[in-house]
Amino acid sequence: MSPAFKKKLSVLLGIYAVLWGGYFGLRAWQYSKMETADATVWAIAWRHFTTGSPRGDYHGSYMTPEVHFPYQDGDTMDMVQAWPDATVVDWYKPGDKVKVIFPKGCPEAAELYSLVEYWLELPYVVTLLFITIAAGVIFTLFVAKPWQQRQEMFEQWEQERDAG
Repeated sequence: MSPAFKKKLSVLLGIYAVLWGGYFGLRAWQYSKMETADATVWAIAWRHFTTGSPRGDYHGSYMTPEVHFPYQDGDTMDMVQAWPDATVVDWYKPGDKVKVIFPKGCPEAAELYSLVEYWLELPYVVTLLFITIAAGVIFTLFVAKPWQQRQEMFEQWEQERDAG
């Protein structure tokens, strides 16, 4: 591996580090602006919904944990995890102790906090993965230029063959 290629590769890895570091830094900054509370799952509820479309209405349902948690001066807040955030409802059972997270002073907007659902939020991670793959493809096609090196080797081989 040539020193020039190693330098280009280190630039690509630096871009990856900035992308992913920026994402986790942003999530950490958002987390610092939140309050947390310990909560208890008191029920698993079925929620029903209807969506309209030109082909007719669609009726569906989903399960979601319902929790309550203490908030300032002993008040108790009730919270129903909204769909589609309730992706891991099978993890929760009535009586489980959980953590909720919400913007400071706004417990009505509480959501269940878990490592996977907060730090690896699907739309953001998919977008970052797409950008990461695109950066790798661009690096391979336009920066590393492996076909150019092969072409140069082939031309050199042809010159040696013709000379000999």
